[in-house]
Amino acid sequence: RTQTQGSLNDLYVNLDYNITDALSVNGGLRYSHDYYKGNFVNTTTSNLNNSGLTTDGSHGFNTTTADDNMSVLGNKYTYWNYNVDKVSFTLAANYKINRENAVYARFSNGFRSPNEEAYYNYFSNPTPDKPLKSVTTNQLEVGYKYYSRTFDVAVIPFYSTLKNLSFTDVFSD
Repeated sequence: RTQTQGSLNDLYVNLDYNITDALSVNGGLRYSHDYYKGNFVNTTTSNLNNSGLTTDGSHGFNTTTADDNMSVLGNKYTYWNYNVDKVSFTLAANYKINRENAVYARFSNGFRSPNEEAYYNYFSNPTPDKPLKSVTTNQLEVGYKYYSRTFDVAVIPFYSTLKNLSFTDVFSD
């Protein structure tokens, strides 16, 4: 059994500024202080052949090899905690070509705290020289907007990069 709890505490500041009637800029800054804690039950390897347990009420585990190398829960709990302190930001410019058309660009830098599996994997075999890393992302958007009395259209292509993305593989025999 594992348990993870988190507390996310963020402060965000945003500024919109009109340089001219046609050109405006927007910037945002976020400070995040995330605190996570949790625990998991350590496992041990066991063979149930001499356990006295049965597979069906009458046959012991020595009739099968399926139990010869089982991971069994029940050892001591491992408790852990981890803080993530990060700053992320966004910066954009919007240019109104005329009353109906505008173009804009935005660059954003953000992050996501490591997922629960990453905490479990890390703290079950910690490596202090390689601490957990948040997933970081950079995104660039360049867009076109069309406004009319009856509808609006926006075309917003974007490009994103992700770094430190973790995966957990689960294998089964």
